[in-house]
Amino acid sequence: MTNAEIRAAQADLSKAITGTVVTAGQQGFADTTTIDNGRVTIQPYLVAFPESAKDVAAVIKYCRDREIRLTTKSGGHSAAGYSLNADGIVLNLSNLNTITPVKNDRLAVGFGTRWIHLYDYIETRKRGMLAVGGGCGTVGVGGFLLGGGFSFASRSYGLASDNIHSMEFVDAAGHIHTLNDKLTGQDARDLYWALRGAGGGNFGVVTQAELQLHKTPTETFTAGTVLFPFYRIHEILPFYNEWVETLPNEMAVYGMLRYFPDPRRNGALILCIQFTAVYNGKFADGAKLLRPMIDLSPISIQQYSMTLPEWEHFVGGATLVQGRPAYIRSVILEPKTLTPQVADICMKYMGTAPTTDSYVVWTHLGGKISENSETYGSFAHRKGRFAFELKAIWDPNPMSNLRTNVEWAVEFFDELEKHSQQDPKTPSRAYLNYIDPLLTKWQTKYYRDNYNRLLAVKKHWDPKGQFDFQQGIGSTFDPTRTKPLDLSPLTRTHI
Repeated sequence: MTNAEIRAAQADLSKAITGTVVTAGQQGFADTTTIDNGRVTIQPYLVAFPESAKDVAAVIKYCRDREIRLTTKSGGHSAAGYSLNADGIVLNLSNLNTITPVKNDRLAVGFGTRWIHLYDYIETRKRGMLAVGGGCGTVGVGGFLLGGGFSFASRSYGLASDNIHSMEFVDAAGHIHTLNDKLTGQDARDLYWALRGAGGGNFGVVTQAELQLHKTPTETFTAGTVLFPFYRIHEILPFYNEWVETLPNEMAVYGMLRYFPDPRRNGALILCIQFTAVYNGKFADGAKLLRPMIDLSPISIQQYSMTLPEWEHFVGGATLVQGRPAYIRSVILEPKTLTPQVADICMKYMGTAPTTDSYVVWTHLGGKISENSETYGSFAHRKGRFAFELKAIWDPNPMSNLRTNVEWAVEFFDELEKHSQQDPKTPSRAYLNYIDPLLTKWQTKYYRDNYNRLLAVKKHWDPKGQFDFQQGIGSTFDPTRTKPLDLSPLTRTHI
């Protein structure tokens, strides 16, 4: 579009909605186009801020009738920046942030809400309850829920998407639907299934969801960290691999490989293995469960008694990229696959990381996640045990840092993939909330056997492909493993 065409489109769209429409240089535009991953610098022509589902419908119709590209942004934590586009309109849901109590300890939550605001609401009005939500408070509710969503409480209560009771959805034709388990039409039932786990940006726009809250056994959780020096990984990781299989659903123990301040050396940075243990119950019971790990003589132990929202506040910023350039990868490993070979791979690559800012973190899965059936949604990895995420983070200058860090990260997790399954012939798995433009065979790795069904849902609800992006359902894009590595998929959101 020319500048005159952008101004004309802004004027026309502003008349169609009650919300605002802005362009470069106007209030709200820079905040929309600046996301957590500073590597992504993409600017659309316009940003629309809807105030209601009717506004969302009007924007969708406007873009459909004029064949203008449209993407949707909730919290701005898309690892690849797929919430943005370079030649269209971004639908910023940040004003759809209402939180309304409904019956049976449920909350109707707008999809522009951030988890930190929902946690604050629960702390002040529903203390002793919890929502199954993100560990990083600034993440948007919308994208997180659509991708499944892992929580410190997921082993107790399932994925975040498992706790959805209904959704308000606007389709590619601009029609508004209410979706829930009481639907009788198969097409609507398939859509409701697909939206709970297949990721955002594929079928239309969800504007609100009704979420189940849970009353916890005790008002506070037992939560804290246990730190070991990295050189002990061949001792600690095999122990952890077996020990977590003995834990009850109420206990989750996440892991991290990262440089931390060493309290024994005046805060000097050393490479460590950190475990974050969260127990949904009494402090004494949590401490007892953690005892075998404490018996391994860690560097330090920190344990707290606090509500889960308080814990999310306490640790939520630890995994933010905070505007630095980053490349993010994932792989989901099955139970008991943290073998000595995996320890070798972690030692090899963490020991040669190009920067001390890069790290690996993994989520401890299982429990209710694996016990809930596939009718809860389209999330395809209920048998997984460890969801590994790699964040390669670097200084933007010189530009050569990008290739150095990305190639290191690709080689690291390509090698880790080979050990992700009990059966080496089974294709590996990845988590689409950590979406990766350089992931090969991503349709299978993200969606497994669900992909063909999701493709059918896509064809029914978005037959013209209005909601498309580089790794959207229906895309035939597949990156190559050339040498030197082709980095062009990192520079775009669409093909």
